[in-house]
Amino acid sequence: MLRPLIVILCLSGALGAAEAAAVAKAREAIASPAGDQSYRLEAILRTASPGERMAIFALLSDQRVPDSGALLDGGLVDRDVGVRAAAMGAVAKNWPTQASHLTILRNEIDSPVEQVAQAAMGAIANIGDDRETGKILTRMEAGGPIAAQARATLTRLYGSDMGADVHAWRTAFDEREQRLAPLIQHAQEVFHGSDNEAIRAVLHQLLMLRNPPRSDVADAIAPLLANSDPDIARMAREGLGNIGGGIAMLSLKAGGPAFGDNFYASKARVSAPAPVVKNAPSAFIDRSTIYVFGFIFCFIAGVIWLLFRSPLKDTKPMKAATRAIKRRIQQGTRIFKKI
Repeated sequence: MLRPLIVILCLSGALGAAEAAAVAKAREAIASPAGDQSYRLEAILRTASPGERMAIFALLSDQRVPDSGALLDGGLVDRDVGVRAAAMGAVAKNWPTQASHLTILRNEIDSPVEQVAQAAMGAIANIGDDRETGKILTRMEAGGPIAAQARATLTRLYGSDMGADVHAWRTAFDEREQRLAPLIQHAQEVFHGSDNEAIRAVLHQLLMLRNPPRSDVADAIAPLLANSDPDIARMAREGLGNIGGGIAMLSLKAGGPAFGDNFYASKARVSAPAPVVKNAPSAFIDRSTIYVFGFIFCFIAGVIWLLFRSPLKDTKPMKAATRAIKRRIQQGTRIFKKI
């Protein structure tokens, strides 16, 4: 009975050691000079096993890596479900990366694999992209764990919790769209004009909205980043930073390096704890702890089997080893009693 268990634990310990080594290399790569980080991480991922890739992307879910867009491409389309889910968390942490990544996240909301769909919605919530509210409402109608994640995502995007009633959510979003659609359309018309005073007035009105449809407002404001009036361009940059969301952050990134400090500072102001994604891959430190204890247990079980259950237990060397171990145990017991 012990043999299969020992074999399984030995394999688990070996996998855990390999995963720990890969993550240690990834940590070294992240600590390297900025220009080398993505290149070194990409080289590590190229030869990593699915478990190692998942652990590395989980690590990237907690730490930012500059220019990580190309690095995350493979993870988002990986065959392994756990790797894809972990890569989505890494995209959210390192956003903005690439527009294609946002497209993948939006598409994966419909994924038949619940773990992937939950991870996609969690990443969408962290990024603040509200373009696919309809898809999220549809997943909420399905019930079960996926509905709980959909509700958490909608609560994050909308700014308040409308409960478990999907109809209440749809009504709230429809009312908001009907109320704000004329204003956003008017803003787009004004922003394409040349009346700077009118642009300032409408821009201020948009930025004062409470819980606005982020993607629509960001689409309307983004062209003002190139406005010839520096005051309007500044208002647009600050407004996009405060709005947050996928489109807004991509717009700021496209605006050039000068917008970087304002963008990250604004993102820090508007960020909130991510919704809990049930059944998501556990953090690496939890898995590594399990592997370490598994390896220790494997070693102890192997020694016990070798001494007391194996065919070699009756040989002279094994008997001598057994007696030596017993003496050590007795010595330790006596010392402990004296203490």
